[in-house]
Amino acid sequence: MAGNLQASLTDIPMGPCRVVVMKLTDDSVIAILDRTKGGCHFKFNQKTEDVTMDQTADAVAAKLAAGSDALFEVPLVTNEAKILQPLIPGTTLYSNVTTSEEALLYCEQIGDMSAYAVKVRLEPIGRSTNEHVTLFKAIPVPNIDRQYGGKDIHINGIQFVALPDPAKNNRKWLMGPESVLPSA
Repeated sequence: MAGNLQASLTDIPMGPCRVVVMKLTDDSVIAILDRTKGGCHFKFNQKTEDVTMDQTADAVAAKLAAGSDALFEVPLVTNEAKILQPLIPGTTLYSNVTTSEEALLYCEQIGDMSAYAVKVRLEPIGRSTNEHVTLFKAIPVPNIDRQYGGKDIHINGIQFVALPDPAKNNRKWLMGPESVLPSA
């Protein structure tokens, strides 16, 4: 085998979106993220490998699927600990009911992050359900970059990285409404 080609829907800007984060087990809503800055993005990249044979030199005799990557990038505008906590694996929310103060404590995570998997749907604002994109099983991967200055705006980048769902025929993502899918 030689060569590694990729077909992709790279960096598709979704514009202003509502991002619905749900439990895998029953689709109950964990969080609705509706304050973003810079637009949400859906990225999909299908990997392939070329198969060549001695008899055809460098000519491609076949092409094999070699997996794919799919993710959402969500530039979330918030500094509210209760919104960030379910999106940052390894965090615990602490609060003082007397003062209404909240703190988010992070403890280092090493190992399999499957326990943090969620279902996520991007819903472009003002668009039809045909433009929704759903990741059926995704791990939230935060990229927190807080800067303090004159504007006092906090943008917390959250990536949702899709995993195949072996319990459901390895489905990964859907463009359009789930209502058109056959019942399981």
